[in-house]
Amino acid sequence: MVFTQMDVVSWFLIVVMLMVLAFVLMKMYRLYRLQHYEVRAPDIHRGHRWYMIDIFPEQTYCTIGHYRIKHGATCDSCGVCVDDHNMKAADKKIHCKPVSEIGRGTLHHWVQGNLPLYSKCFICGEDCGVLPQICDVWCAWCRRTAHENCKRVSDLCDLGRFKTVIVPPNCVRLKQVGIKGRRRLVVASASHPNIANWSPLIVVATRKSGNNEGEFILRAFRGFLHPSQVIDLNDVPPENGLEWCHLLPDVTFRVLVCGGDGTIGWVLNAIEKLKLKKPPDVCILPLGTGNDMSRVLGWGEGYTHGDVNIPDILEKISEAQPASLDRWKVNISMRSIVMKKKKVIMNNYASIGVDALVTLNFHRQRESRPWLFAHRLINKVLKCTV
Repeated sequence: MVFTQMDVVSWFLIVVMLMVLAFVLMKMYRLYRLQHYEVRAPDIHRGHRWYMIDIFPEQTYCTIGHYRIKHGATCDSCGVCVDDHNMKAADKKIHCKPVSEIGRGTLHHWVQGNLPLYSKCFICGEDCGVLPQICDVWCAWCRRTAHENCKRVSDLCDLGRFKTVIVPPNCVRLKQVGIKGRRRLVVASASHPNIANWSPLIVVATRKSGNNEGEFILRAFRGFLHPSQVIDLNDVPPENGLEWCHLLPDVTFRVLVCGGDGTIGWVLNAIEKLKLKKPPDVCILPLGTGNDMSRVLGWGEGYTHGDVNIPDILEKISEAQPASLDRWKVNISMRSIVMKKKKVIMNNYASIGVDALVTLNFHRQRESRPWLFAHRLINKVLKCTV
């Protein structure tokens, strides 16, 4: 059989059209799932923070139905996994990780099933979670795993290896704010736990940073920390996230800024504006296109979705030593009568020559055409041409 050049082109176009159609159908199906199944948390004590998973990377079972699922929803706070249509049932039957807890100590928050591979029971030391079904438990605070029968031996949780960066729920008190119908719970007060070298971490990020990798970072940190320690700048300004420093003025907080140089400058300006009694130490998780400050201070050039390992990041933060950053207040005055004086703050960690001109030109291009600068790889290519 002989194919002409026209036949080859026609088949190629058909294949391309089928691929585009399959991509569009997948997007429509995902949108349908999000609109049809996504459930808003009914209240801060019981409600879960659901996000949809298209394909679970590992063998996963529904906590409600106890059967294996390929796609579904996961709570980014307590880690419960359910089938799409079981989210409402999970909100009613399963408590999420508590934000505020009355008592002398933090209790283990046990989550059934879906344990990490090669898990060991911290009570008896034997393997657990090895059966091809939903079995055994893990704690959403300390991340320890245990057999169903062994978990009864221990009720109090010490928050595990990262206890020095976590705000325990028994140290947090809430209050309602807002008008009727739009009321929400916020942190009213906090107390110091009996933890040596306690220096809690505040994670600040924009969920759209780094080609929406910021959303993945926020979800991952909520699973390790108190949910109120994780701040999305798309919803609240950095000043709100730094309210912890006012609630506990004698504690040295650490702020992990996930983003580029612009986000870091925004947070540093907010810290200076608040005039805190004990300003927090600032760490960086580079996600943006311009990560010059992160590279200079030794935090790396940039992370991608697959590179982020939360335990490793928390270990690096605990081992890091504070270093001073030179910040200048620059007063700009114009000779023209129309223009007023302007005061800007500059982080003095690099030269102010050619590299500054390239950065300024790139910033102006991104401001004028935001639709073009939607992906980090595209940003880097365009930055080289500026």
